[in-house]
Amino acid sequence: ENINEPYPKVCKNDTEKQLLLNKGLDICENRSSDGNHIHQMVLASYHYFTTKNTRKALYWANKSSEQGNTSSMLILFDAYKSGNGVIGDAEEALKWLWLASSLGNEHAKELMKQEAVVNLFKDQKFANLVYERARQWMRDHPKAFFDPNFN
Repeated sequence: ENINEPYPKVCKNDTEKQLLLNKGLDICENRSSDGNHIHQMVLASYHYFTTKNTRKALYWANKSSEQGNTSSMLILFDAYKSGNGVIGDAEEALKWLWLASSLGNEHAKELMKQEAVVNLFKDQKFANLVYERARQWMRDHPKAFFDPNFN
């Protein structure tokens, strides 16, 4: 069966639907293991929002974020903001939001404009902690920001 079919397969029953989902997840896991940040983000999203397996979700979100994937950065933002799968940490949450915004994610840019976020950044000590965490992450992952061919 060609996985690059121009249209999705119509499933006749739940068993067929589950088999097709499992096949897609297998493909996604193989490509994620090979370092494909888009497939890593898909797995992160699937596990974070669908299966609620935060361990797998945050593993793949971190892998994808290391390559500059801003959608995965927003998953990490949400996890740290809500304490979902990690200990809640406002500075760490806003670090991920700031990084995603800096890389051009429009949703992150809108979230940065919300009054609650703006008010947090008015606290200079808090803002300095967030910026320092973000700067350190950028130093540790320079290709995510500075290599235009890095995907």
